Amino acid sequence: MKTSDTSRTVIPYESLSHHLRSPLASLQALLLLLERTAVGSDAGTIEKLHEKISLLTRRIDQVTEYLRLQQNPEFTYSFFRVGDLIQEVSGQKDIQIRGSVDAEIMADRVFVRDLLLGILGVFSKKVSVTVTESPEKPEILVHCMGSAYEENGSSEHSVENSLLYVIAMLALEHLGGSVVERPVKKGREISVLLPKSMKKK
Repeated sequence: MKTSDTSRTVIPYESLSHHLRSPLASLQALLLLLERTAVGSDAGTIEKLHEKISLLTRRIDQVTEYLRLQQNPEFTYSFFRVGDLIQEVSGQKDIQIRGSVDAEIMADRVFVRDLLLGILGVFSKKVSVTVTESPEKPEILVHCMGSAYEENGSSEHSVENSLLYVIAMLALEHLGGSVVERPVKKGREISVLLPKSMKKK
């Protein structure tokens, strides 16, 4: 393990991946064994166990993927417009973009796309996005506001979005950016600060 100047422990990707996936593999093997010896009345229980293990697998994939990206030096840097990337990740959401949509940053496009997916994922449907290019500093502010999924919701969808949001925040901070959230009535207001040059530290 490596220790940074701020005394935080950094766990190598390979080590964390192994420690998370080994118990998961044991659970999968036990479930397979249970399936072979189960009777008809156990079908519902086994199906629920399959769902929980699948969900756990996705969560582990998300955490280890964040760490892999954080430690991966092989980024492909290019210039691209922030507005184009926001449109690209909008998916089924109704996103209204205004402001400095032609503002460009230099970064790994795939990495920033994944960050924006994680952040915009907390909004349920309509999102208003304002892009502002700072005249004084080499940075771009992406201000997002809209209706959101319940933060404390117990559904798998809600938990999944919350986890991706936290991972995106941590990854962005690692590249010199930040995410600031302000509580608003019946929604969320999130400000994302993107450095114009997002090189891996």
